[in-house]
Amino acid sequence: MKLTNVLPLRGGGILSLVGAGGKTTTLLTLAEELLAAGSKVLITTTTKLSTDMQYNNKIILVRDEHEFFQWISQNQGTLAILANNVIIEEKKIVGIPPLWLEKYEKLLREGWQTILVEADGSRGKSLKANLDHEPQIPGCSDIILVIIGMDILGKPLNHQFAHRAELISRISGTRINDIIDTFTIIKLLEDSAGLLKGIAKNQHCFLLLNKWDVNHSEHYDQLFELIAESKNISLDGIIVTQVEDKNHPVKKVILDV
Repeated sequence: MKLTNVLPLRGGGILSLVGAGGKTTTLLTLAEELLAAGSKVLITTTTKLSTDMQYNNKIILVRDEHEFFQWISQNQGTLAILANNVIIEEKKIVGIPPLWLEKYEKLLREGWQTILVEADGSRGKSLKANLDHEPQIPGCSDIILVIIGMDILGKPLNHQFAHRAELISRISGTRINDIIDTFTIIKLLEDSAGLLKGIAKNQHCFLLLNKWDVNHSEHYDQLFELIAESKNISLDGIIVTQVEDKNHPVKKVILDV
């Protein structure tokens, strides 16, 4: 099953990706599916994005708000990755402010059916915690994908495997170097400063559990059960994925959460 078969994107929209464990791969998989279906797609980031990826020949740098406005006015429908700057040493592009997307929302929606936004950073880890200024979700987003790399289960909570391990420990109660389990994830989902931070009630929110091939079904079953029992987790659905499997990225869907 494709991601576009599950997500409410048939009429287009603005979709932001947050969390850790496959954001960029998910973004690019979505872009491929949408382009194959004939959709006009624009890609951007409000944080940082690696230049070592598909479509990197489509990167357009807009140095300020005026250039941003000019480009989206004159290039409607053009596939591009919009950014504000490039960090040469890290081979990354620097994102545009969420305010620009919010301010020119009408123009963006007129020019492109779907705008995909990587709105969070995780330094390549499979689990993260947010600082005060994170995530950088544009308020005009229709859909939020919260991503967790399920290969994190069974790993020790430290900087080798998790982004901001001390903060994850503070929120979840899992001690540094203790094993990360489903209860660690639940605490991060339930806490107001955790993985669902910054998501508005009028935005569709889907939890995407990626890297399906590296963990056992009982871990998923336990996580599903804990989410269903929680009164502090509000989701439109849970999607279990292996996004590197381009032909069949979606492995399981639970919409009645």
